Amino acid sequence: MRHLITPCSGVVLAFVAGYVDAATFLQVSELFSAQITGNFVVFAIALAHGVKSVDWLKLIALPVFFVGVPLATLIYDRSRHKIRIVFAFEAALLTGAGSFALLHPHADDGWLAMMLVLAMAIQHAAHQVEPSLGATSAVMTTNAAKLFVALWRKLTPPPPGVTSVKAEGIAARMLFFALGCVISAFATHDFGLASVILPALLVALIAAFREQ
Repeated sequence: MRHLITPCSGVVLAFVAGYVDAATFLQVSELFSAQITGNFVVFAIALAHGVKSVDWLKLIALPVFFVGVPLATLIYDRSRHKIRIVFAFEAALLTGAGSFALLHPHADDGWLAMMLVLAMAIQHAAHQVEPSLGATSAVMTTNAAKLFVALWRKLTPPPPGVTSVKAEGIAARMLFFALGCVISAFATHDFGLASVILPALLVALIAAFREQ
């Protein structure tokens, strides 16, 4: 299992990010949990049409995200097991949110969404502190730009001395991010935020079996 999980971590995390992002967007008034800057766009639109109380979650998500990134960095820097503990913490947040939503289906999803934002902040930070994870699993716009620059330069090689752009594994991450969004759309429609138990299990597998 360890030899399978380590090389597949990037695409699995891309699936997780797409899944969780779609879940919060559908369930919590169009809140992005993985692509956090998208919340500014949605909030600006709400300003033009009338801000509701739930719309303020889009602004609250930003400081939550800023808490999650240094927290994950601290865990990585001080823990003997490094990235595995970081992913264990992310899995715990996802499991906690999903389990509470399952046991209390009529509870307010707002604070559960903040748990998911925190989990995604930790996943973002994981890519910064652990370069072996490769390209980001959460922001597909950046990945798409890298991929198409790399493809273009294969068709028209640049002059000597131009810095190369690495795009290994990016196409697979984009595909799995999209797959996570699609599956989440159906699962969240039927089960609400309880459906994030699925990505929680995937992150728990990475935490348990990924090589350092």
